Amino acid sequence: MDNGNGTGIGLAASLIMLVLIALLFVGSILVARSFERHRKSVSAQNTKPFTWGYFFAISHMAVGIVLGLVLMFGMIVPPRTVTFESGVLPLLLMWSWVAIGYFTVKEKRWAWITLTLLSANVILWIINFTYGGRRESQYK
Repeated sequence: MDNGNGTGIGLAASLIMLVLIALLFVGSILVARSFERHRKSVSAQNTKPFTWGYFFAISHMAVGIVLGLVLMFGMIVPPRTVTFESGVLPLLLMWSWVAIGYFTVKEKRWAWITLTLLSANVILWIINFTYGGRRESQYK
């Protein structure tokens, strides 16, 4: 309910964002597990699992797609003048993030390192460099 100061709309938007984040998180887990099952069925059994790598890449790809779509929608509605800095550059960065995520799913070492650094999260840096270092021989 809106009491006239817009808090009802803000609460609804917050709930929608929480549901969207939960769907992206759960969806990324399900897709990562599916990819891992497929990888195990077609590759050598002595390789280490790459489930975290798939989750990391797929979740970043999903966020990149959502942010890219939000940016594209924001450039169209309401109609406004789009400059390179306000629209095109952020859009290119988001779609680049999706492309790097794709190559991380393909287990490319350069993509794994790039996506880790772009995450700008020190905890993920530590986790990923430890995880990736133990799987160095698996990267293509």
